[in-house]
Amino acid sequence: MTQFNLKKKKARESFFYKSNNIISQIGTELVFDKVEFINKKLNMVLVLDDTLKKDHPKFLNYEYFEFDNIKKTNLYDGILSNFGIHIPLAQDAERKFSIIKEHLNDNGFFCFNLITINSMTTIRRIFTEIDEVVFNGAYNRFGPFHEVPNIIESLNKNNFKDVVVSTELIELNYESLVKLRCDFKEFGIINIYDQSQKFKRDFLNKTELLFAKIVEKHKYIPVEIEIATFTSWK
Repeated sequence: MTQFNLKKKKARESFFYKSNNIISQIGTELVFDKVEFINKKLNMVLVLDDTLKKDHPKFLNYEYFEFDNIKKTNLYDGILSNFGIHIPLAQDAERKFSIIKEHLNDNGFFCFNLITINSMTTIRRIFTEIDEVVFNGAYNRFGPFHEVPNIIESLNKNNFKDVVVSTELIELNYESLVKLRCDFKEFGIINIYDQSQKFKRDFLNKTELLFAKIVEKHKYIPVEIEIATFTSWK
């Protein structure tokens, strides 16, 4: 099982994370588009993200909990997540989906967003090249990312019905490494893998030099984010 430093994640999010960042905003719109499309109102909805705590014509009532704090006895007509189960699914997708299913009423609706493996390909390649020069090996600096077929397989193993997935590719273009680092903190896209590495000034120097050359040549640094939105029913 992949190990994450979740205390580090919580600490950094409490200092830097902004719920109105562009990725959260787009993700919220994608979830609510799916809710709007379904042909039923949801009497009681569980939302697993602050960004989804909004009034909606199809929500008669809703409650908010983080995934690990869901009340064991509660049942819901719908469960919605805008990246709130991204890390839990990276730890054990089949088990986490089983927990979700236990909290859904019969014919309950389940919709959630994940960031896919097709995200941040350019930036990951750049950092891998720098790591190989400085550390003689590469670290997992971004992620985790999910592979859509694996998520669908885990949903099917838990007997979720009518699984549908759509993807949205966003490209953010940066002219500054400082701005990119600041936004990554606000997005919650941080290195939370449980791994240790020594700080080396060479790493920072080479990163700043390489990014400056890329911006000089191409005018910006592209950062790709692919969001997969899944819908299914119990």
